[in-house]
Amino acid sequence: MAVSTPILRARGAARATLATAIRARARGPLAPRALLLALLVLLAYAAFAHGAVQPTQESRLQVALALVALLACAAWLFGDGSLRLAATPQAWLGLGLLATLAGWMALSLAWSVAPDRTWIEFNRTLTYALVVLLAIAVGVSHPRAVTRLATGWLVIAVAVALYSLGEKVLPGLHVHPLFDLNQTGSLSRLRGPLQYWNALALVCAMAAPVALRLAADERRSRRSRLAAQAALLVLIVVIGLTYSRGGVIALAVGLLVVFVLVRHARFRAALLLGLALLAALPPLLFAFVDSAVAGNFVPLGSREGAGALLGLVLIVSLAGMLWLARRLIMRDWGTLWAPRPSRQLVRGGLAVVVTALLVLTVALGASDRGVAGAVSHQFHSFTATRGTSLSDPNRLLSTSSGNRWVWWREAVGAWSHHPWAGSGAGSFPVLHLQYRHNRLLVLQPHSVPLQFLAETGVIGALLALGGLGLLLFAAARAVRAISDRAEQALAATLLAAAIAWLVHGSIDWDWDIPGVTLPVLVFLGVLVGRATRAETMPESGGAGAATDEGGVAPSRLAVAASRSDALRALALAGAAALLCAFAISSALPAIAASKAGSALGGLPSKPTPAQLRDAEARARLAARLNPLSDEGLLAAAAIVERRGDVLRARGLILRAIAREPQDEVAWESLARLDFVRRDLEGVRRASERALVLNPFDDGVLSLARQAEANVTPVTDSGTATGTPLALPARPAGAATAPAGAALPPAKGATPSPGATAAPAPARKAP
Repeated sequence: MAVSTPILRARGAARATLATAIRARARGPLAPRALLLALLVLLAYAAFAHGAVQPTQESRLQVALALVALLACAAWLFGDGSLRLAATPQAWLGLGLLATLAGWMALSLAWSVAPDRTWIEFNRTLTYALVVLLAIAVGVSHPRAVTRLATGWLVIAVAVALYSLGEKVLPGLHVHPLFDLNQTGSLSRLRGPLQYWNALALVCAMAAPVALRLAADERRSRRSRLAAQAALLVLIVVIGLTYSRGGVIALAVGLLVVFVLVRHARFRAALLLGLALLAALPPLLFAFVDSAVAGNFVPLGSREGAGALLGLVLIVSLAGMLWLARRLIMRDWGTLWAPRPSRQLVRGGLAVVVTALLVLTVALGASDRGVAGAVSHQFHSFTATRGTSLSDPNRLLSTSSGNRWVWWREAVGAWSHHPWAGSGAGSFPVLHLQYRHNRLLVLQPHSVPLQFLAETGVIGALLALGGLGLLLFAAARAVRAISDRAEQALAATLLAAAIAWLVHGSIDWDWDIPGVTLPVLVFLGVLVGRATRAETMPESGGAGAATDEGGVAPSRLAVAASRSDALRALALAGAAALLCAFAISSALPAIAASKAGSALGGLPSKPTPAQLRDAEARARLAARLNPLSDEGLLAAAAIVERRGDVLRARGLILRAIAREPQDEVAWESLARLDFVRRDLEGVRRASERALVLNPFDDGVLSLARQAEANVTPVTDSGTATGTPLALPARPAGAATAPAGAALPPAKGATPSPGATAAPAPARKAP
């Protein structure tokens, strides 16, 4: 007994150690888990930081990503070998095309009409390529990367949806300085926290397939499946309250892809989806009908009462749905889960769609317009330019393009003039002003492919779409190669989210919203890495598969382990230098924009000379930090003019024009300053150029006509002609400024009573 007791203890310790090792193997090694967690944190930040669209939020995201990449590189070079990097040839080619796209955007600085925006687009595209690279490493190294990523993304999307839904249900909730849910007072349409309704709907649409497949997975516990079913209901309700037709299309596409790719438990998933759709009807109908919920400019007190009723309806619907879902989950349906009824379900669904199309065709034929007339009317509605209502739930049934057709034509027109190289990455805001035939203001053509064509030409569009297409192809192969049914179903949901993003991006500007684009790139990267993991380490665990203690096969690219510490340290130093340069490149435009904005916005109505000097110093610093932008110089010119030095202000404006000759704001600033100087010839030249860049600029038109209505003696200005100002032809629809306004006095003169000051130019949109 004295000998056997230690033996038994040793056996018990060995079993405990083996169990711990098995659990650690299931969780995966530390470095890949930490990298996956870091990527999920970045996705959550991008979603809650208004989509990371603004320069400040996006630069923070990029700097954090550079730090994560540096730590991952250190783990790859000096770690235990658990972090691997490998991919299929198609995936490497796709990633290479995205990196080449970033290089092409940097090259377009040579001909870009908006170099400051080109720099930002270069940083953004490089960010996307780096995210794909890190996601590939996670997919190769983490044994359960697909499951963990899908579940983590669902948690993030549900948190976003609940936050947004709180704007309707609890509009009076305000926790300073964390959040304020009183966001639907002026516009009832849900948009927070991404601050764009279509982006919010897309985030929910990309997570809904994950919730559905988790609810239909019989291997999971009843509690987790019911939680997934509840999440599905919340996501569907939020999509409806965004009034986003693109979000509804993305949801339909994602669900369709999952039903096509995943054959297992189709009928069960269809029942749970139908149950969630039925449960979403009561809260959506209440929200669409109640004026306090659907109306604009409703007082907070009325919205709080209506929101409480909406929350009650939602809770009742949720409780009823969970009760029915629980009975469906507990019941043994036997042959209803068999493949044959699933095929019958698909055929039945197709029959319903065909029947609905036939009924619609017959109804159109019996109408007053007929089939051809109805189609022509809807096409006219789609292409017409109009001021559409953003907050009317009826827009879900409208065929209006929301003026997208106009912007698409502008993008095609701009592309036709520079078909191969484009006008520079990020240049559409400048192109739009030149090609528009109305006063609609927009920063993107609301179509990612057309945006690439207009800004980067055929070369850039082929690089972007080719890179995304190859990554999508490699991810689709990875989904087919997975043998485990539960993991394959979740992998299919990630692929479906990527396809939904591509469809949605064809009618919106998703590329410029990191909050919706980064998740898709992480999905594709992890799936690509999962395919490489399956090739290097067969799932059967045969003897021919060489594996390490973490269960990961050695990578073809993991050559650093056999090199000396000096070489690895040198490689890490090189990577640190590159990532530091990327972080600086990402931060400088945001810091410069912040400095320029604070220089002007921080001045009081009657600043002291010291305040003006400090503001000018900040504006000049902004101009040095971003040598491609004229914003700092224009801010400095405005401050110098307030100090009374008009000639030095004019010199700063001329420097700004030298930086961005295509910026109509700079030319308008020059025309306004020459108006102050009583220089008619200068006003004529500057206003002509400004109207070429923006023919519908009412400020320049008003300024030029004010100058035309006054006669300036030749002796008052070295460049004045004393003749009436020759104006360019006024575009159709442009407003005519009132004539007869008096010119301001020359510098040092006493202004006459009733003199009209020159209008100040509008600032560039962010």
